[in-house]
Amino acid sequence: MVRKGLHEDDKQVSRRKLLAATAGSSAFIAGCIGGGGESNDTPDDSGDAEESEGNNLREGADGSTHPILTPPPDGEPIDDTLTTTGIGGSPTGYQFNPWAIGEGEHAWHLDRLVMWEQFANYDEAGQRFVNLLADEWEWDGDPGIGDLVIYLPDERTWSNGDDLIAEDVQVQFEIERHLGPGGLGGTDIWEFVDNIAADDDKTVRFELSDDYNPFIIEVAILTRSTVTPRALYGDFADRLRDASDEEVEDINEEIINFSVGPASDEQEVVTHTVWKVSNVTDQRLVMELREEGHELLDQYNFPYLEYIPMEQNPSMQALLSDELDLIMRWSTGDDEFFNNVPDHTDVWHFQEGRGEGVLFNFGEDSPFGRGNRKVRQAIAHVIDPAPVTENSGSYRIPITDDDYAGAHITTGLSPRDFQNIRDVAEENFIDYSSEERAAELLEEAGFSKEDGVWLNPDGSPFEPVGITDSGHPDWVAVGETINRQLQDFGIQAEQQPLESTQYSNRFDNGDFELVYGAETAREGRYPGAYFDYELNWRNYGTPVGGGDPSATLYPANDPVEIPPVGEPDAEPSEEVVPNELLNELLYATDEEEIQELTIQLAWLQNYDVQMIDLMNASQHAAVTRDDWIWPPVDYMWGDQRAAQNIVYHCVRGGDVQAKTQ
Repeated sequence: MVRKGLHEDDKQVSRRKLLAATAGSSAFIAGCIGGGGESNDTPDDSGDAEESEGNNLREGADGSTHPILTPPPDGEPIDDTLTTTGIGGSPTGYQFNPWAIGEGEHAWHLDRLVMWEQFANYDEAGQRFVNLLADEWEWDGDPGIGDLVIYLPDERTWSNGDDLIAEDVQVQFEIERHLGPGGLGGTDIWEFVDNIAADDDKTVRFELSDDYNPFIIEVAILTRSTVTPRALYGDFADRLRDASDEEVEDINEEIINFSVGPASDEQEVVTHTVWKVSNVTDQRLVMELREEGHELLDQYNFPYLEYIPMEQNPSMQALLSDELDLIMRWSTGDDEFFNNVPDHTDVWHFQEGRGEGVLFNFGEDSPFGRGNRKVRQAIAHVIDPAPVTENSGSYRIPITDDDYAGAHITTGLSPRDFQNIRDVAEENFIDYSSEERAAELLEEAGFSKEDGVWLNPDGSPFEPVGITDSGHPDWVAVGETINRQLQDFGIQAEQQPLESTQYSNRFDNGDFELVYGAETAREGRYPGAYFDYELNWRNYGTPVGGGDPSATLYPANDPVEIPPVGEPDAEPSEEVVPNELLNELLYATDEEEIQELTIQLAWLQNYDVQMIDLMNASQHAAVTRDDWIWPPVDYMWGDQRAAQNIVYHCVRGGDVQAKTQ
């Protein structure tokens, strides 16, 4: 549930305060997400028992104490380059303009997570925010009613030498006002922000347009990354502020075609973390430690971070052969692999708390469009989440049935949020687990079955095509299992695994009928239904380059008729506009009101089937301790669901150090 106003002092931890409190130790500085993971063995603190002696302790979010890494050890590092990997094509084709379309590949795993950082991240275990780019933040006035004020660190500069100031934040959100968040993801803050003012160079003031639920506003603003140095984007923002509608269209087109990084000769990428881009080849991207402009530089005793793109299976083999120092993120694997990693390697497994399953194309020509609800419901009845989950890789579990009993109550909520309404859902919602009912629904929709094959109303074979990203073997496995289930039922479904860029282009252009393996609820780091539905009803409904919502995804701004909660066979008698219902959560602070709205939203998804949520996604991260000092797994603060953030935060926040000779 969304929490009502806590005092600001109870809700944030400053890295500056922790630095001061620990006399220079890296402490809690990085805020490495992941605190409840499991390692394949039991590490003794930072790798060697003798290295842990004398370390300070900090109090954990759960009241426990954890070792704090001391400043880097003296001596020359055994290895001066931390080598990692992640999914992605050739680094020479990487694109770092989040609004760019058509040129280069968006390397989100580097830009948003290594090159730039959020104002703060939410620590689920401690129910608080841990400050990252924000030195401090506060409400000027009552939470959700006054202004949200963010103070930037005095020391912080961009890698080009410019101070990072409030104007950079204003530049980014001025562009977002016209193009949306683009490849940055996240909430469109202009839903509730009226103005962004600079009190001074290091103070940013977000002025709200109304009174809102403060937690939703805090998550929406504080978890955003600042990625637009004014040196690159300032001219665009200046021109947009005074532009006519026609001029805005022209400027937007310029921004979309503006290329930043290796994919272009126009502009080099400018970062504001400890790392800057040093060298790029077809096979690798090397980042170098900056000499100044960041408050955590003294925590590092190695100068280079090397990124070698690999697909998931080759990266796992590279880890086994000691070619990598860490894997920031991967989402597939089996127990045989996990049990055979070297002794000096820790593998952490995490339930992400977000849904994964199937999305439908809602375009006019799609068999799953707005007028074809019964077809969507039929597909939901045919797909059995238990084998889909089992075949997708280790450590996944079905969202709605922990015991693999076959119950399937799709709601679009994250697994945790589903538990808050589980009793109501099990008693009142549609349980999609009947092939007999699926056949009835298809026949009611005008389909027919001949010789074991389902035919469209026009007599042609029903042959829906599902796309998936071939770079995610677990997504491909999801599609294979779903295809097999549909084919066994008589639907001649086809899966098309696509290279990542082709997949993204097909998705953005609505060139699909089904999407396998897609996120069906936003990462479950933030309590509350607002964040679960926002992903699909808003973010997925807007092309990366902005513009009008795509007609091929859920038309959440259009009215839809549904029956009362718990009466699926009744005539639809209530008209709701999904996004308007979602917006009510923006203003809700009463727990009972929030619960009632959550049930209404979940019933809308359960009946209208905008998506089919199948499983709780899992992820894995791995670090090696032969040449490197890492925090122990039980040190990791925060949400236990995004394994990659463990190492992303450590790598850019001073919590990994090289062992010395």
